[in-house]
Amino acid sequence: MIVNLQDAANASGLVFAQIQPGQPTPAVDQTGKQLGYTAIPITVIVRGEWADHIDFVRRLDKLTRGVRVVSCSYTYRQGTETEPSTIEGVLNLEVYTMSVVQVTPNAVTPSVPTSPPAGATSAD
Repeated sequence: MIVNLQDAANASGLVFAQIQPGQPTPAVDQTGKQLGYTAIPITVIVRGEWADHIDFVRRLDKLTRGVRVVSCSYTYRQGTETEPSTIEGVLNLEVYTMSVVQVTPNAVTPSVPTSPPAGATSAD
């Protein structure tokens, strides 16, 4: 995913300044049942022209993995003698990935009998 985000930023003409992934969290419904996917929060900081930021967000929508922009903020950064003025975007994303759902059966009896305890005879 990091490579995909970097490629989208590069193709948009933005400088990919920073990425910070968060703790993955399994998605659950109202009853606590796992839904089969995990949400991974990611904060991305990119810098460039305003039109390039718009292009970047459009490219996020076209990625093969599910990505949702949760929030974003943009700040004008005054240029210096060596650096041009830019707009810095801080985007909080959620990336979705399929996860394995552990099914816990309710009081299921094994289909194969359990082994007898050590030292047991057939008369026990």
